[in-house]
Amino acid sequence: MGLGHGDFKRLERSIWPHLSGIRSLYLSLQVLDDFGSRHERLANSLPTALAETSLVHLSISIHMRTPPDPVDSDRGILSEECAEELSRFTHSRDVLPRGLVAALPTLRVFMIRHTVHTREELAEAEHIADHEDNDANEDELDCLRRDADRAELVLRQIASELPRPERWWWVERTGGSAEMVEIWREDGEEARDIIEDRDFNRETGLDGFFSRKRVYEQ
Repeated sequence: MGLGHGDFKRLERSIWPHLSGIRSLYLSLQVLDDFGSRHERLANSLPTALAETSLVHLSISIHMRTPPDPVDSDRGILSEECAEELSRFTHSRDVLPRGLVAALPTLRVFMIRHTVHTREELAEAEHIADHEDNDANEDELDCLRRDADRAELVLRQIASELPRPERWWWVERTGGSAEMVEIWREDGEEARDIIEDRDFNRETGLDGFFSRKRVYEQ
C-alpha cells in the first residue's frame, strides 16, 4: 500500500478494527513522494495504528522512493535526496521497531525489510557528469560530480549501518518489561510458521522457543 498524509488515521478507522483478532500480518509499504520530510510519521504512527490488534507476528517491507532523475534536478538535489533517505532509513531502523514493541503487547516476533538505494542506482549521475556529449558547462559538470561523490558517501553510510536488509526480532517479555533480540532469519521464519499454525495457542505456543543459539551474531 502507498502511504501519504492522513492515511494512517483512515486505516485506524477502517481496516484495523476488523483485524483485531488476527495473530499474523504482512505489510508492504510504499513511501510516496508526497510523504515529504514527514518520514518520521511512518515510525511513529504505524505502531499506533496497529495498537488495537493482537498480533503475535508482523512482517513489514518498506520500499523507499526512487531518487530523482539527475538530468532534471537542480544543483545539489541528488545529495539532498540521499541525506533525506538516510534520515528516513534511520527512523525505520531505530524508531519503528521500538514503537512496535511498546504498542503491541502481544507481539513476539517481527521482521522489517528495508529497500534502500544501491550505489548502482546513482551510477547514472556519474555517467551524465562524465559524458562528453553532455550539454552542461564545466561548472555544472563539476557540481554533478560533487553531488555524486556526496551521494555515494551517504549510501555507504546506510550500507554500513544496515548489516542485513531483512532483520528479524524476537521480543522477550517478562512481567511488564520487553526486550528486543535480533535473531537469525531461519529462526524468525520458524517462529512465524509456529504462530500461523491452525492449532497455535497464544498462551503456550512459543514456550521454550527462544534460546541464546537463536541470537543473531555478525
